[in-house]
Amino acid sequence: RDGVAVAARPPRRAELQWETPRMGACASAVAVVDDDGDAFYDARMDAFAIEWSTVSADERTRVQASWYALDAQVVREVDVCDDADRLARVGEVEMALWMAARGRGALELEASSTTTERRDLFDRAMAFERDEIDGVDGWTRVDRGRGRTALAAETMTRQGVGSASMAALASSSLAGQTSEETDDASARALATLRHAPSFDEDPDVDERLVVHYGRHKGGMVHSFKLSATFDAPPLRLIAVAREWDLITQWNVFALDSTIMLVRGLTNLVTYTALWLPWPLSCRDTALVVNAVFVGQPPPAAVVNARVDPKTCVSFTSRVSQSSAIVLARAVDPDDDIGIGYPKNAAKRKRVRVVGNSGARIRALPPEPGSARLRTRGDMVLHVDAQMPFVPSSLIKFILKTMAPWVHRMIDSMLKSSKYFEAPDSMFQPRVDANPELYDVVRARFAHEGDVE
Repeated sequence: RDGVAVAARPPRRAELQWETPRMGACASAVAVVDDDGDAFYDARMDAFAIEWSTVSADERTRVQASWYALDAQVVREVDVCDDADRLARVGEVEMALWMAARGRGALELEASSTTTERRDLFDRAMAFERDEIDGVDGWTRVDRGRGRTALAAETMTRQGVGSASMAALASSSLAGQTSEETDDASARALATLRHAPSFDEDPDVDERLVVHYGRHKGGMVHSFKLSATFDAPPLRLIAVAREWDLITQWNVFALDSTIMLVRGLTNLVTYTALWLPWPLSCRDTALVVNAVFVGQPPPAAVVNARVDPKTCVSFTSRVSQSSAIVLARAVDPDDDIGIGYPKNAAKRKRVRVVGNSGARIRALPPEPGSARLRTRGDMVLHVDAQMPFVPSSLIKFILKTMAPWVHRMIDSMLKSSKYFEAPDSMFQPRVDANPELYDVVRARFAHEGDVE
């Protein structure tokens, strides 16, 4: 027109001549003009000729556009992948999943093995908090009771066992579990319980420890839930849990504790052996430990992950309260275990930590007049003892002697310069030597109060 080329338009419906009236997708048409544009138009008229891959691509573009609308700045896929990796590395898995979904090719990212692993980890954390920590089904609260020291002495020594029982033990496979190692551990643990004045000095400490027990009738899995409040900030309790190889230096029941592999800041493979009273004597376990943060992260936590907070302003966590969740599972045969088991592990009987086991560490507001945070710790362990019968005296020992002792020991450590603050203390050099990890913890909880 007037010497200017004009693109051909698809024909209007009025220009189409129908051969015969037919139903819906069976209808066919003869276009007035035979060109590529008409062929595309006719394909749209025929339901059976729709190219579904094109439709899927269009839908993906529409979904991505809706994500972009949430932020003022559209980001590239490579930037999103890098940011998601940085966030996941410091335990911000929920935000990492959200970040990955914003990138170009989001559907491909959702299908990737890395994203699937992160989603499974986050779903496990949510289920652990909902069903294990906050759930009440199947749990029985354990009363503190009296005479705990007497119960410990009766359970831990074999003096009260009749000759017939000892003869039966000597002829069983359990006899092979006694050794110089376990005898020394027995004497050390018993001496500690007998001569620890703190057991009677502060009886109110136990008011802050709540113990639950559960077991399916006829099963070999024993479940323990421990909940306690500590007058110390979360960083210290996290340090006690993270520095796994130091357990033998403060826990008299621990025979061995090793970090076999450090997979990342929040991912470890550990080995632990514990002394237990007769008839178990000694049991060990190997765990894969993963930690994630849940709840809305403060801007400092995002900056600490080397991610621009402006790219995350529209993120809202679906978890109302911030906490660190530590998930533990038994080592599988195909897991990489780094340096491997200690040489004594071959002589020990193994128990398996099963189900959704782990711990939750949450900051509590400071006491009136103080700026230092307190900490709430909850731990759930489902333990397959690998034996059909466990004496009730042993269960009572774990619930009424071991658990309160460990709680009191941790409570005293968190407030003592022998373990924190002093340069030559047990945990402070570890904290100072690993700023990459503990700066993450500081940034995560700093907005709630003093973290150290």
